[in-house]
Amino acid sequence: MKTAQRVPRLISVITLYGILSVTFVVLLSLSMDSHFDYAIHERIHFGGSVFTASRVFSPTMVRLLTETGLPEKTAALTYIAIASITLLFVFGRLLMSWGGISEEKSIQFAPLILLPMVWNYIVLSSIHYLDDVPAVLFFTLGLLALSEKKLFRFHLVFVTAIINRETAVFLVPAMFLMQFGKRKTPLLLVHSLALIAAAFAVKLFLNNLVGAVSSVPASMYEAHFSDNMAVLKSMISGNTQDLRMLMTFGGLWLLLPFITGKIRSDVMLMTVLLPIFFTGMVFVGNLSDEARIFNEMIPVVTVPCILFLEARQKSGT
Repeated sequence: MKTAQRVPRLISVITLYGILSVTFVVLLSLSMDSHFDYAIHERIHFGGSVFTASRVFSPTMVRLLTETGLPEKTAALTYIAIASITLLFVFGRLLMSWGGISEEKSIQFAPLILLPMVWNYIVLSSIHYLDDVPAVLFFTLGLLALSEKKLFRFHLVFVTAIINRETAVFLVPAMFLMQFGKRKTPLLLVHSLALIAAAFAVKLFLNNLVGAVSSVPASMYEAHFSDNMAVLKSMISGNTQDLRMLMTFGGLWLLLPFITGKIRSDVMLMTVLLPIFFTGMVFVGNLSDEARIFNEMIPVVTVPCILFLEARQKSGT
């Protein structure tokens, strides 16, 4: 496409994505309670939270925005809006790289990632944090770097993602799945273990650093296993409140078994991350009314569904 044609098109896409992102953030802000306002102030001043001490990236970015004179909540929502619009562009590129669809179709389909985000962050979650939406962005950036075989960029994204939210460590099994059989297994295992050790070391260092500044002892995680087992038992017994969590990702994950075999196998292989991630969250997450804890898995679930939709559209069925 000629430059003269690309510029107006880019402006149109930026405008559309901007409108969609702002709409998402407005809906998100309407679902927030006073806890979000308190959490913003607490986090940007690095105090109070014992298990979020190492999540310094997003609070730092919001604090920088407040230096321009913006109120804390306005700065936080602005930051989330910037992360959201950036995510739409990155996710579109992931669809092209990971799914092999055209640039035009990627532009059309990229906004569909907002659907599971609305469900996870607005419909099913009662608490929000500064690092939630950026966590989706960084995980998508990591997947894109792996897909494009840009290991240096992947490591930069990984480090940044870790200091935003430690659950970015699940980029390591993503790397393992994507590169298994393409690299020597012993070297891949060493690489994976080294990244996990680095993530642990970074979290430990930041916990100690921020804990010393805030005078609040920082912990590595919060244990929720017993609470989460109670939630799972409640779901099995038919409790409608807990059964709502089956609609995590807008229920898109329920479609994955029916998509298997209908799109590229390497894309479906990445959905192995879902049970791995879920197992981790059973121990350290909160399954009760917090679908937001599954944020990194949003692109993993959404890409196969979009590629299946695109294939059906192409075949005219």
